[in-house]
Amino acid sequence: MKVISGIALGLIGLLASVSNLQAAPSYNLTSIYNASLINPYGTPYINDLGEIAVSNGVRSASGNWSYLNPIGSFDSGPGYAYVTGINNLGQTVGSSTTTGMYMGAVVWNGTTPTGIDDGAARGSTLTDINNHGHWVGYGENHEFAYPLAEGITLGSATYYERATLHGLNDMGVAVGQAITHEQIPATQAISWSASGMQLLDNRVITDVDNNIVAYWQSIANDINNAGQVIGQAEYEAGLHATLWENGSMLDLGTLGASDYSNAYKINEAGIAVGDSNDRAVSFHAGQVLDLNLLVDPAILASGWILSKATDINELGWIVGIMNNTLTGQSELFLLKPISAVPELSTWLMMLIGAIVALRRRPMA
Repeated sequence: MKVISGIALGLIGLLASVSNLQAAPSYNLTSIYNASLINPYGTPYINDLGEIAVSNGVRSASGNWSYLNPIGSFDSGPGYAYVTGINNLGQTVGSSTTTGMYMGAVVWNGTTPTGIDDGAARGSTLTDINNHGHWVGYGENHEFAYPLAEGITLGSATYYERATLHGLNDMGVAVGQAITHEQIPATQAISWSASGMQLLDNRVITDVDNNIVAYWQSIANDINNAGQVIGQAEYEAGLHATLWENGSMLDLGTLGASDYSNAYKINEAGIAVGDSNDRAVSFHAGQVLDLNLLVDPAILASGWILSKATDINELGWIVGIMNNTLTGQSELFLLKPISAVPELSTWLMMLIGAIVALRRRPMA
């Protein structure tokens, strides 16, 4: 009994130690602020190599910056370049101009731009590029918006005035939003592939004469290779991050009592990142996690709050925007896992196994 009692005391001590480990910071926080960028507070994106694209720059995994050339000749003006996505080949997409007028869709190979001009748009942008170098985006002409795509086939579709694409996986499936019914003026989440456009959000209420009396707006922001689609949808309780998977639509919830959340990117593990209640969050397995809980509490005590997570890669590296509530500063951040901490259940199984082994050992 003394042996068992000793083990029990050791178990309590070890569980307390595990609790402390879980409370310790599990991610390193790095500022990736660069005052030389056209927009140092722009939205950051990250690939699986740890390269980060933001505004008109690309940061290597080692921390060195290169800068994207704007489309056109430098003789026509200083130029602007804004990136909206990066793939594992280091290719980036976005928009650019040298005239200060309409932004035009661009693909960059390294720092060299290639303009995408279909001759119809007054403005256009590319929004995502997959690991095959295929891209999607949209063009706009007055009140109309229409999809742009290269390297993938978009099957048949019917839409009214607006259809935009925002995410693309390696399987050639794009996601975005469109007005798909002449009686519904709101844009709703869609996926689009060679087999055609699919309306993801089909929440519509009709009366006895089949007239539409209620509907909700939504947008699909990203899709992974497993076909999981994330974005945001309107509910009675507010605008919430949403997951579409296997024909179902799931409200991912919010942080605390907030009526707002949004999910911007998702990795192959099914972990999505976004924001809620002015906090950067992740969404996974039905849980909304405040990413501020993962960093050193001393950083939070100095006023910094991770306010928005904008992308996540397959290594679990997360980028986003943080603000200082004491100084009013804003910067961009990179979160990198320090090391994996075993879950409490794993520790328990190990300890139970040790107890069983000791109980079976012959007494001297």
